[in-house]
Amino acid sequence: MLPTLSTLGWATTLKDRADRLLSYFFLTNYSQSTTYRGKLASLPWVVANYTNDPIELRIKIEDILIQHMSPHFEDVAISVAVTLEDERVDNRKMDIKIDVIVIEDNQKHSLSHLIRSKDAKVNEIVDLINEGIKE
Repeated sequence: MLPTLSTLGWATTLKDRADRLLSYFFLTNYSQSTTYRGKLASLPWVVANYTNDPIELRIKIEDILIQHMSPHFEDVAISVAVTLEDERVDNRKMDIKIDVIVIEDNQKHSLSHLIRSKDAKVNEIVDLINEGIKE
């Protein structure tokens, strides 16, 4: 179960928990809490701090998402790809594709998002896939 600050109360299904945890990563402001400073998973912070090093950006996103999601599921697989659209540092545009598979009780759920970034800021998040997988 995952607490929410909505009328839902607790997110209990595999899909809801996976979707909310990834959404929290996309929307969290790194400095929104003094109590948990340095412990919040925040995509905008990662993009702002690692935009000049796409390889480190990819590694950091994968590491943070594994730490962020692993306590909530039996198994988590994260794949991140960073594609530069513009090599110039003063006008850096990039696409970040994040694929997540979470597993619990022999059920899998896949999420895939494309994040478009320009000048170290997240500009757009596209939901590519958000569905359960039956085997």
